[in-house]
Amino acid sequence: MKKITYLLSGSFLDQKGLLRHGSDKFQRYTLNGKISVKLADWVTMNYNNKWTRENYDRPTYMTGLFFHNIARRWPTCPVVDPNGHWSADMEIIQMEEGGKQTSEKNWITNQIQFVFEPIKDWHINVEGSLRQYNEKYHWAVLPIYGYDTDNNPYPLSWNGGAAGYSEVQDYRASEDYFSTNIFSDYSKTIGDHYFKVMAGFNAELYKKGGLTGFGTDLITPSVPELNTTQDNKNAYNSASELAIAGFFGRINYNYKERYLLEANLRYDGSSRFIGDKRWGLFPSFSVGWNISREEFFKPLSNIIGTLKLRGSWGQLGNNETEAWYPFFQSMPTGTTNSGWLINGVRQKHSRTSGHCQQCTDMGNRRIMERRCRLRTF
Repeated sequence: MKKITYLLSGSFLDQKGLLRHGSDKFQRYTLNGKISVKLADWVTMNYNNKWTRENYDRPTYMTGLFFHNIARRWPTCPVVDPNGHWSADMEIIQMEEGGKQTSEKNWITNQIQFVFEPIKDWHINVEGSLRQYNEKYHWAVLPIYGYDTDNNPYPLSWNGGAAGYSEVQDYRASEDYFSTNIFSDYSKTIGDHYFKVMAGFNAELYKKGGLTGFGTDLITPSVPELNTTQDNKNAYNSASELAIAGFFGRINYNYKERYLLEANLRYDGSSRFIGDKRWGLFPSFSVGWNISREEFFKPLSNIIGTLKLRGSWGQLGNNETEAWYPFFQSMPTGTTNSGWLINGVRQKHSRTSGHCQQCTDMGNRRIMERRCRLRTF
């Protein structure tokens, strides 16, 4: 007989900012779903889904410089001029009419798990998950104008640069994360002896990319998009990916829950390393003594519930390098932006490559661990 349990939830947050001129606001939406189905007496399926969206917009001018300047305004500074326009050089115009910055972020996570128990005390777990992240970012600087005593408009500087300046920047980013875990364990008790073995495999793949476009001198401030810019058009992108995989095994044993033994073995690999340095073998083990289970300790059991002495030793691989591709040397380049002019034209250029980071293998990048624990509960 199938047994189904499920859960559905969501939320909405609408938060307004404190600005009087211009507006800033933040909105967040969430939707979560979970379902568990017992397909048969020996197999269960679990599925989780989560979606989150965040929207944020504010005046483009609301930067650190704006807050820096606001503290230096006198209470007698005028808000509007005699003609009823926002007063020039008070930075209210930038907040009201100087453009907006908007961002939208989306997270979607899907997880599925199958748990099998073909015979008593033998479990097989098969898990997979996918997490996606997407971001849209838009930045617009619009031309602003002051008015003279005759009520005629004249262009103002937006942030100390050229008067009447305008620009648009668009950014798109995406991230995909995939993970798989497959493992099985079996436990058995024979008299006072308890045994448990586990073996499995896990893999992760992480990809990310971004695309940025930029342009200046808008045809019209009514449509602040890249297509309506006229000068300094640039576009560039980035892409990278990271993968790790590992096989693992564990053996547990205890006698009357007094004497404890655990041994682990991992064989891990990472795309951050190459050739014969990509994979490493990492053992670890621990032994323990549950003193509170000894006969001589029973008179103290009403005072100290648990007292264990445990010692362990192990090695683990370190996958956390600063760069995703530490084995590659890079040579930065530039297009028509060098500091030299030849025939009146700025030249393309490149710089010498930096030193390649030390490419140590997974076996050498280890965390050595020796510990002895004494616990009382």
